Amino acid sequence: MISRYFFWTAGFIAFFGCSQQQVGFDRVAVHGSVTLDGKPLTNGTIRFVPAAGVAGPKVSLAVQEGQFKSDALNGPTLGLHRVEIELAASDEYAHDDEAVLVQLEAKGARHIIAPKLLATYNVNSSLTAKIEAANMQPLQFELRSK
Repeated sequence: MISRYFFWTAGFIAFFGCSQQQVGFDRVAVHGSVTLDGKPLTNGTIRFVPAAGVAGPKVSLAVQEGQFKSDALNGPTLGLHRVEIELAASDEYAHDDEAVLVQLEAKGARHIIAPKLLATYNVNSSLTAKIEAANMQPLQFELRSK
């Protein structure tokens, strides 16, 4: 009897607890632009990291030709977020594209040197965005290389 209960419980947890979609968070579709020295950021990543007290996962979005966009299913949660922006290593791929990293490793690439933005835009980011209810205005981030 105990083993049957165990298997039902384990199956329930596996089915409902391991789904990829995280439920219970109010997410919002966002879109906007990123410029570097007045020009659109060609290829990069923008991350929305929930601030202390804001529930939900961090969200990474591709920046292409200065634009980023997400739907409400994959967007950031409501509240204040720290924003991190990074350049791609080249115009060919985003630096955190796992499939590309596997391909490069197969070709013998040991590491990728990505162009750098100032740390105040990524690891020590001081950028923030307040994510509010639906129909948000476009978010704009104007970065400087120096």
